[in-house]
Amino acid sequence: LIINGDLHVTGNFTGDYQSEWFTPRYSSNVIVNGNLVVDKKLTADGNITVNGDLTANSMDANHSITIGDNASITIDNKLTINTNTIVNGQLQAGSVECDSPLTVNNNATLTVRGKLTGNDDITVNGHLEAGEAKINENLTIGSDAQMIVKGLLTDDGNITVNGRLEGGQIEVYENLTINSNAILFVNKDESASIPTGDLI
Repeated sequence: LIINGDLHVTGNFTGDYQSEWFTPRYSSNVIVNGNLVVDKKLTADGNITVNGDLTANSMDANHSITIGDNASITIDNKLTINTNTIVNGQLQAGSVECDSPLTVNNNATLTVRGKLTGNDDITVNGHLEAGEAKINENLTIGSDAQMIVKGLLTDDGNITVNGRLEGGQIEVYENLTINSNAILFVNKDESASIPTGDLI
């Protein structure tokens, strides 16, 4: 299915497409107010606005992604983001590679079952959970926010913690700032009841 104009989904839209690609192109916009299910890959060269539910096998986003307060995006495999992304609702993916700033707002949740790769700044004001994370710029955890990385969290920039940051192991190559009332928990042994890991 190739759409050269905008795609507006106000009800349910589901398909088992013969082609690998489900592609709104040429700066076409995808607006989902109902449910959109893509069994293959969704590649969007325009803006994506989700106020309902969007589910896809994998997705490449080249322009803005807006996820409404009560909306959700579920990507079974890899989500590649080449644009600023603001999460207000729920975003779940097998892995995420983001080349632009990523913001998880208050009451929002980003869940990455595998690896989160951030090549720009990441700001967490809600809840972010990942299997592992590699961030090449700055990471900021807001005062009421929580970020949990089950495995290794590596950051080539600065980390500022105002809320709670948990990691199996944390490597910071610039500055680590833990402000008052913030919590940093490092635990290489998930079966242990107290932190036993290293802050490197």
